[in-house]
Amino acid sequence: MLMITEEEEQVYERYQELCSDLNLDTQTKDETWKTYSGVKQMYTLEGEQSHWLCCAVYVACRQATIPSVGSPTMHGNYVNLTRLLRTCNLSLVDFFDKSRKWGDMTNLKQEYRNKIERLERNFAVTTVIFKKFEPIFAGIFKDFSRRDSDSKLNRKKLSLKSAADLFEFCWTLFLCVKSSLRISDDLVNSYHLLLACVDLVFNNVVQAGNKSLFTQQFADLADGVGGFDSRGDPHCIIHALCDLYDGVSVEAKTIKEFWLKPKIRSMIEQAILKGEPEHLSGLIDESSYEHNYRRMEKEYEEYVLTEGDFDERMYLSSERQADFGMDSSNYEDYLKVLEKQPPIKTLTPVQELRHLLPQTPLTAKKYSDKDDIASPISSATQSVSRLQAILCGRNTQPSEPLKEMLSSCNRNPLEGIDERLKKLSVIFCEKYSTKSELQPGFHVEFIRFRSQLGQTLYYRLLESVLVLEKKRDNKLDFSDLMADDNFHTSLFALALEIVLYSYKSQKRFPWVLDAFNLDAYHFYKVIELVIRSEENLSRDVVKHLSQVTDF
Repeated sequence: MLMITEEEEQVYERYQELCSDLNLDTQTKDETWKTYSGVKQMYTLEGEQSHWLCCAVYVACRQATIPSVGSPTMHGNYVNLTRLLRTCNLSLVDFFDKSRKWGDMTNLKQEYRNKIERLERNFAVTTVIFKKFEPIFAGIFKDFSRRDSDSKLNRKKLSLKSAADLFEFCWTLFLCVKSSLRISDDLVNSYHLLLACVDLVFNNVVQAGNKSLFTQQFADLADGVGGFDSRGDPHCIIHALCDLYDGVSVEAKTIKEFWLKPKIRSMIEQAILKGEPEHLSGLIDESSYEHNYRRMEKEYEEYVLTEGDFDERMYLSSERQADFGMDSSNYEDYLKVLEKQPPIKTLTPVQELRHLLPQTPLTAKKYSDKDDIASPISSATQSVSRLQAILCGRNTQPSEPLKEMLSSCNRNPLEGIDERLKKLSVIFCEKYSTKSELQPGFHVEFIRFRSQLGQTLYYRLLESVLVLEKKRDNKLDFSDLMADDNFHTSLFALALEIVLYSYKSQKRFPWVLDAFNLDAYHFYKVIELVIRSEENLSRDVVKHLSQVTDF
């Protein structure tokens, strides 16, 4: 009979208290303890045992299947990760570290390792964005201070009293919409969604007649926002926000028109939010503010429980330093830029994240110049701006000069090119939308937008290649080349690779080859053609493509 030490008995009693606090079902509780006991017999689990139990509980909860009356079986025991971490007194950063070790010791399935990796990326992206959010709000609203941010937790009735209340409302709005679009680890789209949410809150403040809350710069802008334009929409301050805070206007406006507005309008029509659906006003009126804030919190909480994600409202808490595991007492000095995004997915999970990850939580190092703080956003949006500059004035159809060159072929290939491109676009959208723990299902509109950019760039690159070849031989007939399926597939794949790289997508090379089942040889040949013919590609893109050829 095995002897149980006093320490082991204390650990078990603490575990029972943890299960009681989290209201774990008997099966999950037993499976967790069985796994923990087995690992402890094989390995030395250093440090606080409740931290290892935290990892075991999280994995067991994500693996659990729960029968549901009248609906399909649900996967994942709905345990709040943030509550679990706080109960175990484990910081988010330490949780990432211990979860990777736990995965190695338990031979955890790849899908659950991917889940931890995605959580870590989400944390990195949200940290970068929140760091930008504070100065944006301080630039718009005078006398803005976050000193009162935690007081809301102690108020039974919520009311809009200050810019700090608007700050929390806007952040909650952002989290609610972002979670529904499944873009938590997408820095570019998440940041532009934040700007669109700030714009929406700004217009609601104007419509509510609270212009006195604004700084002088934005009070002057508000004087031009009070009315409606010819389409009946409030005037937009997104251009000003992008100029001041490293955004790309066309990206922010696209997200506002095609994703934020439809989402908010749908929530109003479903009576989830109170407001005027046509102009999306009245969201912060006295009669609707508390209702809307509570309902957005509820929507977001359901997402957090369902997906097993950490609660990003933690950024609003005065306890965030302990929750995150920061070693700096000054949150203003938090972010430190690390290496640029590696172009090819060949690195370990931690190394892959270094283009975004804040350094203090993961390495316990101090930070340097504050001027570096904004560079993750700046770097990402600059890449998008360069891409937009190349595509300026173009669409998903061939230009007139390209049509003219193609019409000179013995057999006009336009119809065949169009049909092939449509089929390839369908394949791309299907592959991109495939859901996994590493990459949750993306919102269909995001995928279509990526595809449309790829199609537009494809025609631009095709035109550049043909122009260069015409210069070399004016009598050259392109019929054979235009009939080459490998050439067109490779060119479209290359256009998409440039788009994905510019947007810092997690779909990194060689994902695009796998998506189209494309031979690398044909792809590399097209890279050489494009680099020679398209002189407007940015230096970063050319460098990326050169590294791809060495893959």
